[in-house]
Amino acid sequence: MKRKLKKILKRIGRILIWILAGIVLIVLLLYAVQKVFFPEPKILKIASDSVRKTTGRELKVRGLSWNLLGSLDVTGVELGYTEAEGSWEQPLFSVEKVAVRFRILPLLRRRMEVADISIDRPAVHVVPELMKPGALTLPREAPPEPATADTGKQQIQPLPVSFSLSRFRLSDFGLNLTLPDTLPLTSVKMAGLCVELENLNVPRCFPDTPEGIQADLKCFTRGGRIRIEGKDFKESFIPDFEMLAQSGKDNRWSLGMKLGLLREKDPSGGLTFGLEMNGMGPADSVHLGRLSVSAGAQTLMRATGDMVMEERIPRFRVDFAGDSVRIGELIRSVRPLF
Repeated sequence: MKRKLKKILKRIGRILIWILAGIVLIVLLLYAVQKVFFPEPKILKIASDSVRKTTGRELKVRGLSWNLLGSLDVTGVELGYTEAEGSWEQPLFSVEKVAVRFRILPLLRRRMEVADISIDRPAVHVVPELMKPGALTLPREAPPEPATADTGKQQIQPLPVSFSLSRFRLSDFGLNLTLPDTLPLTSVKMAGLCVELENLNVPRCFPDTPEGIQADLKCFTRGGRIRIEGKDFKESFIPDFEMLAQSGKDNRWSLGMKLGLLREKDPSGGLTFGLEMNGMGPADSVHLGRLSVSAGAQTLMRATGDMVMEERIPRFRVDFAGDSVRIGELIRSVRPLF
């Protein structure tokens, strides 16, 4: 009995050793393939040449590190301007750091799983040349597929794989607008916008039908500022922004949002917009829990209501209310914003 048990244990041990050796061999092969056929300098050169050829812009990347087992890290990304747009102190687009963590084994089940994406301090600088008509032209799309005889509509193919994203984080997004000299405003600068997305699941049936999509989205400001400069004035505002959107398995969704614009010198004034709503499907039914507009301590408007689709015709019900508005205080609250 003991001899049989020893033989079984030896066989199990040998199997485990072979499995471990196979895993190590696969890891080494993947590492060798990555280093031989897809080294970081080669990838950077291909990306830079492709961007230069298609857009005429220079792409600079300070660092790139990745492996086939599930990680990608990029630092110091800068996208420059074309010769026609001139030379500027800030690049058109920049990112301090991008980190991606993903899994490759689920691809065997036709499923793409990304564990985490984080983007730190992205910034966009728009210059006057980019505001001219046709400055940012995109390549023409291929003509649509011919309509089928049965439906008379363009066929929509399902996704090759389903997609899931556990967490996406964008922190401290900045936007700088340098306006043309013909305008009274010379520049607008915004900073501190953050975006968080969690538990995103996209089935293969998308985009034929949005049913089954799940996600939790949150947008907010953290230490945000909006600075407006003109030829003879400067003003700074504090944006108070927060948005939470959720979509569940049962095709129900909810949306809550708060948007306030307060003057930095006098935060007690300013305008505030609030919204709370939920519904079923893309537009099957919508319940408006609260829609409000406030100036300082005064509520200018409150609204609640519902919308229901009946045989493709929407039916609305909206109730409006509000406080008695003191015109003098309203002017004092709103005037600094203009």
